[in-house]
Amino acid sequence: MEKLKDRSLQREKDLAQGKHPPLILKGEDPIKWEVLYTRLLGIVQEGRETARLISASPTVREFGECVFCVFTPEGEVVAFSRGILLHFASFTATIKWMLNMDYEDDPGIKDGDLFCNNDPQIGGAHSADVATLMPIFHNDRLVAWVGGLTHVMEVGGTEPGGTPPSALSRYDDGLMVTAQKVGENDKYYRDYHIMVSRNTRDGKWWIIDDLAKLGGMIKMKKALLDVIEEYGIDYYEKATYEMIEEGRRFAVSKIKTVLFPGTYRTAGFYDVLNSEQPVRFQKDHYMHFPLEMKVTKNGELSLDYDGLSSPGYHANNASLICATGLHIYQLLQEVLYDGMFNAGLVQALKMNIPENTVLNPGIQYACSCWVSAMVAAGSCFQRALSRAYYAKGFREEGLSGKAITGSVFAGGVNENDRLFSIVNFEMNCSGAAASSNKDGLDSANSVWNPEVNLSDCEPFEPLWPLKWLGRGIQTDGGGFGKHRGGASISSLYVIEPPVKFIESGCYMSGDRVFASAGTMGGYPAPARYRYTLVDTDFAEAAQSNLPLPHEEGDPANPDFARLLKGTLKRGSGQSASVQFKRYDLIYHASGGGGGWGDPIERSPETVVREVNEGLTTPTTAEKVYGVAAAKASNNGHLTLDKDRTMVLRAEIRKRRLTQALPGNKYIEGERKNLLEGKLAPIVKEMYNDSFNKSARFLAEFRQFWNLPDTFVGF
Repeated sequence: MEKLKDRSLQREKDLAQGKHPPLILKGEDPIKWEVLYTRLLGIVQEGRETARLISASPTVREFGECVFCVFTPEGEVVAFSRGILLHFASFTATIKWMLNMDYEDDPGIKDGDLFCNNDPQIGGAHSADVATLMPIFHNDRLVAWVGGLTHVMEVGGTEPGGTPPSALSRYDDGLMVTAQKVGENDKYYRDYHIMVSRNTRDGKWWIIDDLAKLGGMIKMKKALLDVIEEYGIDYYEKATYEMIEEGRRFAVSKIKTVLFPGTYRTAGFYDVLNSEQPVRFQKDHYMHFPLEMKVTKNGELSLDYDGLSSPGYHANNASLICATGLHIYQLLQEVLYDGMFNAGLVQALKMNIPENTVLNPGIQYACSCWVSAMVAAGSCFQRALSRAYYAKGFREEGLSGKAITGSVFAGGVNENDRLFSIVNFEMNCSGAAASSNKDGLDSANSVWNPEVNLSDCEPFEPLWPLKWLGRGIQTDGGGFGKHRGGASISSLYVIEPPVKFIESGCYMSGDRVFASAGTMGGYPAPARYRYTLVDTDFAEAAQSNLPLPHEEGDPANPDFARLLKGTLKRGSGQSASVQFKRYDLIYHASGGGGGWGDPIERSPETVVREVNEGLTTPTTAEKVYGVAAAKASNNGHLTLDKDRTMVLRAEIRKRRLTQALPGNKYIEGERKNLLEGKLAPIVKEMYNDSFNKSARFLAEFRQFWNLPDTFVGF
């Protein structure tokens, strides 16, 4: 019998040569064909909802951190559920890896087998993404796979919560199960779950997610076999490959329709401030993401990251599969949202992500936080797509840079002497990017999951010792502009129970460099930070019925520092875990979306309304938007001072003219700075790394700045 490995290799060869199947079955009976596809979508969605409702993990049940799929025997996506669309590439990579590693011979693939993978180098984004795959047999022949993936709250990394920001290598990321057979006869091996229990702080989260996935997949298996019996195996197999081809044709047609042909270049940057963290190697990193996107008249879309920064011993590398999946998700969400979500869409996207880079690192590097992929896909790729939309005339479709998401985690020994480890994904609800015709939604966006469900506080409070004093939308949390970037969610927690030990941290982004860029004169969203207030008088203030803080308030004078005594510490938005004690406070906010357009073109009435709602401050209204307000006598709310606003905006325009430089003068001054090496040391290091990795990038850098041929770096 022909091996699947050989079939897979032949399929890849055919696609590379442009050999695509004709849509014969669709042409003969399009309704029957479409009904089958709808049935498959129903199967994957039913599997997801079954697992979500079975799981006791709030990450899965409340946030919807799961996804389920049906695949061809070679691992190509046929149908994909709602959920974490980032993982479009994950399962496929794992199945192909198993076939290429001759799993058909050893350990063998048979009906009822279960395979688990959370190795990000061969599937997934980080070790917290635990996938289970089940082969589907019909008359003793493997005809499909079904799979489910959940984000597990504890995987045994160097910190609790599954996504350790202090990880410096793969060996800090947690327990890795690399495409391992973990069960048979539709049942997990007992020793596999014993291994999980003994190598994680709180193994129940992993195990209950496994059981939830199994429930969903068994339901999918039965439903899929029923469909195959109804349609016949020959029709089913031919139709699934036709569906993939239909997905490819749609993608090509849509790209030709909505994106203007040309070459688009964007760049992104990201910092990791390890020198401020309790980690072994206290070296800061500054990453460079130069993107060249090409759109052809034939509907071809290619991305080239030549010049990308090297990987490093920090937590923010991203596996090639993670980076690929996140770019696919962006394409699905922003362009191909009305097509078939299957492997055909991927065939329309060509990517060059060089080896030994931060988006394609070696096996030794940590990938637990992978924010580098968010910057590349959510900011660089997103803005390039927006320009292509805008140039084609679809002005309302473009978006500024998307926000960086994150999480807050905690672990330790609770007041009942039990180990606990929890991660809270409410920080998924970042601000959405602004567009050319509207503001970004507040607290309603995620770079990698379109649903961004926000959990209630109640499911978490019995599980961890962080109690909410308040949760809301951060003041000035999005990028300023004619259309404001969406502001992020923010939460203020207090450590309340008398826990025996607690450590807590968060992952998101650095504190020096913005990640969500603005567009057309719009400001970027602010960089992320975290406040902690330790050794507080919270207990005394509460006992005395004194006012307690519930939010940050004015970022220049936070409420928690103003109302309580204690030691205030400001740290990076990505913070390794440190020890806390009862009545310490933690404040954290997610990322905001980039703004669009000149802020002084924003509606003054809107600015005043947002001041009254606490979304912006009077200082920002005046200095950034050029809007003046005065107090109304009846209710204390501010009202617009139209005359003063006209004066302020005229002054801003006048000041701009006096401070502005012609473009050629600006470039001349910057060229002089480059020749004299007037750059921060970490920026020099970043550019030198890109120069060494890419002769093309160095040549283009020289050409743009008119540098001598002798220039090879700083």
